[in-house]
Amino acid sequence: MKSATILCIISSAFFFPVVLGHGYVAEMVIGGKVYKGPSPYGSAELSSPIRKITSTNPITNVESSDMTCGINAATTAAIVAPAIAGSTITFTWRQGSGAHWGHSIGPMIT
Repeated sequence: MKSATILCIISSAFFFPVVLGHGYVAEMVIGGKVYKGPSPYGSAELSSPIRKITSTNPITNVESSDMTCGINAATTAAIVAPAIAGSTITFTWRQGSGAHWGHSIGPMIT
């Protein structure tokens, strides 16, 4: 029985990849107007309705305030984007490296 349990654990580790990082909102479109978001690792300041975060590392403490805002996130955005009732709003997520978002499922907080 022990060998079956060990085999199961090893198999799970092989088939389920480890999460190596998370991402950030790189852009959002509200009613056709595009708003670029600040890069977590860049120093450039953007006039954006997307708050800047300082890291894309996973948050492992579910009781941390970082869970809702991001690690060392700005407390406010530079601007407030207007949205007319019924507007379509879309978000573009990027991985920490700037690559396209690699997750097809899972929880996401925007």
